[in-house]
Amino acid sequence: MRETVLSALKGCISFIQLKLSDFFGEPPKIDKVLTERFVQENKPYNVNKGLILLANNHLELVNPVCPRCGFDRVTKQDYRRRRPILGEFGAQTVYLKRYRCKRCRKKFTTPLDSVVERNHRYASVFEAKVNGLTKTGYRSLRKLRDDLATFFGLAPSLHTRR
Repeated sequence: MRETVLSALKGCISFIQLKLSDFFGEPPKIDKVLTERFVQENKPYNVNKGLILLANNHLELVNPVCPRCGFDRVTKQDYRRRRPILGEFGAQTVYLKRYRCKRCRKKFTTPLDSVVERNHRYASVFEAKVNGLTKTGYRSLRKLRDDLATFFGLAPSLHTRR
């Protein structure tokens, strides 16, 4: 059925506006161009991984997608301020863009999960260093705090859980 639809389109269309990407490699053929333009394939569209760093530590997503329903039409809203502690950089003020999904009306922010886990203040580097130090043997919390002060120049409180 797809071939009959493509042959009908090829017979009816007299002009095709080509894109610059159509000219890479070999000369464009009408069958190939029609197939690429009209066949819709389900491509994975989870592109929430690309971040844009704007001036003054403002972070946005390249192509925001709702994490709940997967809808790609979202409204940009204000910025949310976070102050994570980023290892040797210390405490930094980072502004994360907030979005609102037009389908499910839920709000979400730009994720920083690769650097700082959700609802945590200290970067994952701290946790990895503490896990490495405790594998060698038992360390008290005071000694771990002193070791972190040596490595990162930052000593978290003994009562800090995150």
